[in-house]
Parts: sequence; structure tokens; C-alpha cells
Amino acid sequence: MKTEIRSLEEAEEKKGSYFAYLEKKLDSENNVQRERMKKIINLAMLNELTKRQRDCIDMKYFKEMKVVQIAQSLGISSAAVYKHIRKGMQTLKHYAIYF
Repeated sequence: MKTEIRSLEEAEEKKGSYFAYLEKKLDSENNVQRERMKKIINLAMLNELTKRQRDCIDMKYFKEMKVVQIAQSLGISSAAVYKHIRKGMQTLKHYAIYF
């Protein structure tokens, strides 16, 4: 028997049944894909980036440091930090397509 929904009110009433199941299923599928992507990115960061690229990306995106702070911390120019981040992100994007 096919269930037809004719209004938003009906959809809200049904939400506790099949719609909740679908939402849960989609969430779990998204979580599986997200975890797979994290593993791919982590492996790419460890194996494909130079130490300097890895350090710059880690400080910028995971430690949320500003480029000037990263440059001072590593003893390099801000332009070099931008360069390392850009090249590292290009490499990560390349590996992300295999996801």
C-alpha cells in the first residue's frame, strides 16, 4: 500500500515513522562517507605533503592561527606560508577526488 502525503501537516504527522527512518539512514550514510573522506585526507596529509605544507595547513585550519602568526612561528615570510598552504591544498584536493 502506497502512502500519499497531501500536505505539510500530514508530512509532519508521518515524520515519526518512515520519514524519521529515511533521515536516520541518510545521516548514517553521510557519516560513513565523512569518515572515509577523513581517512583519505589524513593519509594524504601524512604521505603526500611536505613537512612545511603539513605544518602550515595544520596551524591554519586545525589550530586556527593567522598567517602572520604561522610565519613568525616557522620563521618564514607570510608569502611563503600562503604558498605552502596553496600547494598543500591543491594536493589534498587531488586526492579527495578519489573519494
